[in-house]
Formats: sequence, structure tokens, C-alpha cells
Amino acid sequence: MQYQGCSIFFYDGYVGTAPTVVNSAKILEKRGYVVTVFASENKISQPEKIGDAIEAIYLQTSSRLVKLCQHFNLPKLGKLLTILSFNWQCLVHLWQTKDQIKKNKNTINIVVDLPSLLIGWLCFYLFQQKFMFMSLELPELRKNPLGKFLAKIVGSLFFSQAESVIIQDSDRLQTLSQFFQADIPNFFYLPNSPLNTNHAKINPNFFREKFNLCTKQFPWIISQAGMINDHTSSRALAESFASINSGCALVLHGVNPNERADNGEYLELLEKANSRNLILSLNPVPYEQVDDVYASTTIGLALYANFGSHNFTKIGMASGKLAYYLKHGKPVLISNLPSLVRLNEKYHFGEVITNPGNPEEIQFALHKILNSYKIYSQNAKNCFQAEFDFEKKMLPIVDFMDAIALRVCENKVPICLPANSSYLNQ
Repeated sequence: MQYQGCSIFFYDGYVGTAPTVVNSAKILEKRGYVVTVFASENKISQPEKIGDAIEAIYLQTSSRLVKLCQHFNLPKLGKLLTILSFNWQCLVHLWQTKDQIKKNKNTINIVVDLPSLLIGWLCFYLFQQKFMFMSLELPELRKNPLGKFLAKIVGSLFFSQAESVIIQDSDRLQTLSQFFQADIPNFFYLPNSPLNTNHAKINPNFFREKFNLCTKQFPWIISQAGMINDHTSSRALAESFASINSGCALVLHGVNPNERADNGEYLELLEKANSRNLILSLNPVPYEQVDDVYASTTIGLALYANFGSHNFTKIGMASGKLAYYLKHGKPVLISNLPSLVRLNEKYHFGEVITNPGNPEEIQFALHKILNSYKIYSQNAKNCFQAEFDFEKKMLPIVDFMDAIALRVCENKVPICLPANSSYLNQ
């Protein structure tokens, strides 16, 4: 097909920790799209180069007015202003480059999460560009009547124009549908996962070399990547591993480059709780080397505390760290959450931990995995191939986008869903 243009609007901006955004752009480029990723500027390490036909534009959304809101303890107003700033800057850039956009035949865009919906809607009306809505973070269900009413208005206003919704699985789709109080008849399931390829120089000894961990003292490396806080049971893990005497090093790998400054007191609590085998890895690796973190692990941790947030309770196919561990054949200790438990019951790639603060439970699970490591490892690879192969899951979406582009450009090709698209009423 001829080259088409596509913009991906990603307000949160954490491109370096969002494999779905990066890999969507890569697959679209592979199909012949010229892709522009609009993202908010932030502290997280971003990919140096996503692709030859992919441009990433990072927008500064903070302002004096936003800082003033923070000073007067008005965080919601400050957040609203940053969202409006992001959408406005996207619109200005698109208007200034509208001739190039027309040349690239931009016919459909991808809007990531609610804060980016406005620019998708504006592009629909101002530039006649269609859009698909990609859900990475689930909105919390509204309990008050006003919140429910506004959510319903947003749903009817924006989703009536969306060509389709891209989301991780049926559990999260149901929550999204409940939030907007509307059926979502046209959607695709896409896991939050890496591509099934590796860069040329993966380092399976990354942690050992970085922290001088000798195999005699620590034959096993147990790691959890991502947030370091109680939402991922970091304190409970630190306390439990202090009592575990089985040659395991616990590595908590953070993604915030200012973790020590932003979260210093919490980190001190962890270090006091465990000075025996806890390693705090606080320097995020470049996106191009993320695989090293997971490849250098013996057993992974994908533990999420159940604080009632749907983003955690329905984390299954949305857990990027889980997908990375499985890709590299690493068994995983997982939380006792239905979405994770169901996946493990099907593929047996790890063990379920009901209480991360119980060292006996964790030690028993570790011994069970280590005694049958090859079996668990192969099961992990099988699970990734079947459930998390991003390119395989993304191709029907690209086919759908191609059909829309042809329909718009030629005004004669009817749009039809691929055979494996899904509907809520099926």
C-alpha cells in the first residue's frame, strides 16, 4: 500500500515504559505508515529512536499557572490545565503542518486514554481524520450522580465518533463500558507486551555485573521492575526476603530517575527492613536495553496490591512486566488476582502468592519453581507465544486501519471488520 500518515496522541507521555505505544508505532511503520507520537514531556527515559518513519514530539505541559495550582493545593485544576495544554499544543502543531499531513494522507489516528480524547475529536472535525481509542489506564468508576452524568456525556460525544476501541482483554473492556454507561460494539484486544524480537546484545548478566552479585552468594536473582511502593508490595517483599535464606537476591528495579529524591523516606524504610539481600536498582536503563532487566532475572515478580483500583485488580493482560518475564522464559510469582490466576491456571508459568508479607509462603513457591525450573520456563514461553505476541495481535488492527484509509482515500471500499474482531454481545 502507499504511505499513510498516523498520529498517536499519548498525554501521559511515558513512552519509555509503554510498550503498547512504541510497538504499535513500529508495526504501523512496518506496514508503511509515517507515524508521529505526541507525548507529554517527563523525567522517564525515552527511546532514542523508535523508527526511521516515526517521529516522537514531547510537549512541555507544565506552566506557571499549573505550578500555582499545586502551590494552592488544587491538583485537579492543575491536571485539567495540563490536559488542555497538551491537546492545544497538539492542535497547534497539526495546524502548522497541515500541508504535510495532507501529503501523508493522514486518515486515522490513535488516541491513548481519556486525556487525549479531545484532540482526537478535534482532528475528526477539523481535518476529517478518523480515530481509534486505545485504553491503557482504566478510569475509576464514578459513584456520584454528576460524575456518572459527565462520563455518559463524554462517552456519547467522543465514542460515537471512534472507529474502534483497543483494549487488553474482556475484563477491562467491561469496566470501560460501565464507566461510559454504554456498549462498545467494535473493539480489539491487544496485550501490553513487547515484540517477540530481541536486540543484538542482550546481557543476561546485567544485574550481576551492575551490583557485583557473585553466583556463590546469590545463585538466584528475584526481581520486580516498575514502581517501588506499596501498590507493588515492595515493603512486604523486602521484609519477607530478609527472612528467606536460600541464596536469593531481591532486586527492585525502578523506572523513576529521581526515585531517591521523590521517594527517599520509603526507600530508607525498605533498606532498614532488609540489609541482607535487598538490592535497589534506581537507575532506569535506556528503552533499548529494557530486555536486559528481565533476561538477567531467575524468577520474576508481578505482585499488585488490591487497593480496589481496576487498573490493578484487572491487570492480567495489561501487565508489561509480566509479558517481559514470560518473553524471556522466566517463571513468575503473581498476586492472587483473578485475571492473573486464570492465566496461570491455563499455562502454569509460576506460583500464586496470597500474602507477600509471608516469607514461608514465598520460600515454598521459590523452591517449587527452582525444583522444576525448565518446565516453568517453557510454560512461560508458551504463554507469551499464545497470549502476548504483540505483532500477531496488532496485525488485525492494522488491517482495519488500512481498510479505513482505503475507504476514505478512494471513497469506494466498504469497511468491514476482520474475522477475529469481537463484540460485547457475543
